[in-house]
Amino acid sequence: MNKFLPTLFLALMSTVMMSQPVLGEPNLSVEQDTYDFGQVDQFEHTECVIVVTNTGDQPLIISKCQKSCGCTIPQCDPTPIEPGQTSEITIKYDSGRVGPFNKSITVHSNDPDEPKKVLRIKGEVLAQKKD
Repeated sequence: MNKFLPTLFLALMSTVMMSQPVLGEPNLSVEQDTYDFGQVDQFEHTECVIVVTNTGDQPLIISKCQKSCGCTIPQCDPTPIEPGQTSEITIKYDSGRVGPFNKSITVHSNDPDEPKKVLRIKGEVLAQKKD
């Protein structure tokens, strides 16, 4: 009798656990995690769009896009991204400072495998030519 009860308990628990619905996860995917502006003129409009796809099977929620400095302005849509759907992250860079740049944007989401996805922008700002 002592061996029967633990075995019965395990059998009942495994039956209960197997009957529970299996919930999936959201998954944040990007085609490119680095955008290269190349060479741009000083004060030139510098903006790029990075497409985010939810390759998981639950809604993906981007809660915040965190910039690494004041010269970078990311815009993320907080609307949940349904499985298989896409959203856009727009990143603007202030090209007033001459020289190479390499900046990061950290995307915070409910992706359990990668809750913080780092995106990068890079390039070189060329000095404005004097007439």
